[in-house]
Amino acid sequence: MRKLALSVLVLVAFLATNMAMLQVAQAGEEQRAPPPTRQSDVLSERVFRAISEIQELMSPEDPDDQPDYARAKEALDDLRDSRYERMNDFEKSTLLNFYTNFYLSQDDIPNAISTFQEILTIEDLREDVRLRALRALGQLTMAEERFRESIEYYDRWRELSLDEDDTVFLGLANSHYSLEQYAEAVPHMLAHIEMLVEAGERVDRNKWSLLNVLYIEQEDYVNALEITKNMIVQFNDPADWRNLSAIYSFLDQDDNRIGSLGVRYLLGNMDSDAEFLNLGQSLAGEDTPFSGAAIIQKGMEDGIIPEDEDNLSILVQMYQLASAYEEAVEPATRLAEVSTTGDGYDTLG
Repeated sequence: MRKLALSVLVLVAFLATNMAMLQVAQAGEEQRAPPPTRQSDVLSERVFRAISEIQELMSPEDPDDQPDYARAKEALDDLRDSRYERMNDFEKSTLLNFYTNFYLSQDDIPNAISTFQEILTIEDLREDVRLRALRALGQLTMAEERFRESIEYYDRWRELSLDEDDTVFLGLANSHYSLEQYAEAVPHMLAHIEMLVEAGERVDRNKWSLLNVLYIEQEDYVNALEITKNMIVQFNDPADWRNLSAIYSFLDQDDNRIGSLGVRYLLGNMDSDAEFLNLGQSLAGEDTPFSGAAIIQKGMEDGIIPEDEDNLSILVQMYQLASAYEEAVEPATRLAEVSTTGDGYDTLG
C-alpha cells in the first residue's frame, strides 16, 4: 500500500509536468514564436501529435472517459521503435517521461525506476527534467527499500537544485533511519520540520516521533526529553507520557519520573497495570505508602490491575506499611481466598 500511494503521488506530479511541457510546445506552434536557441528543445510536429494522442489516452480531457493504458503503451512502443534513434534529446526525455507515467499508473515501480535512470543518461537533458528524475528516483528507490540508492539520488538532487525541499529532507531522514544511521538522519529531520514550521504548516505527531526515536536510539535522552515534552503539550498522547517517564528513568531523575506518573494518574490516562503498580510502589518508596496503596486499590476497582495473589499481597503490605490496618482487612480477606499456599490467612490473622 505504501508503494502504491507513493507511485500515485509521483505519477500525478509527472502527468502535470508532461501536460505543461505539451502546452508550451503547443503554444509555440500556435503563436509561431521565434525558434528556441537549442534545436534539442523542440518537439517535431510528428512527435508532438503522437505524444498528444498518448496524453489523451492516459489522461482523457472528458472526465467520463476512462484511461486506456493498453493502447497508450502500444502507442508509446510504436513511437519508440519507429523514431527514437532520430529524436532529439528533448523528444527522448518527453517520451521516456510518458513511459514513467505508464509504469507508475500500473504500480510497476521497477520499470519506472529503470526508465528514470535511462532519462538521466540523455546527454543534453534539461535541468528541470534532471531534477524531477532524481527526486522521483529518491522516492521510488526508498519505496523499494533500496535506501543507499535513495540517499545517493536525493544527495545528487540537492547538489543541483538551487532550492531545498522539505520532502527531500524527509526522504533522507527516513532512508538514513532505515539504515540505522541515526546521527546522519537527525539534521535532515530537523531541516524538514524547520521548513514546515517556517511555512506555517502543522508538524504531524509521527514526524516528531521519528525525531524522538533518532535521539533515543543514540541515547541522547536530553534532546529526547525536550522533544517528548513538546509532543505532550501538542498532542497529549498517552504513549508520549509513557516515554516521558521512561526518559526520566534513563536520566536518573526519579522524582520527575514519579511526578510524571502522578500527573498521568490525575489526568486519567493510565491504562496498564504495570503503570499503576509502578506509581503505587514508587510512592511507597518515597515514604507515602498510603497514597501508593490508594492508587493500586483504584487500579483494581477499575479492573486494570488483576486481583491475583501477587497484586493483593502488594496492596496489603502497603497498607501495613502505612499502618492502615482497617483498610488492609478487605484486600487481606480476598488474598486469603485466592491464596494457593495458605499464607493469605496468616496475613489476615
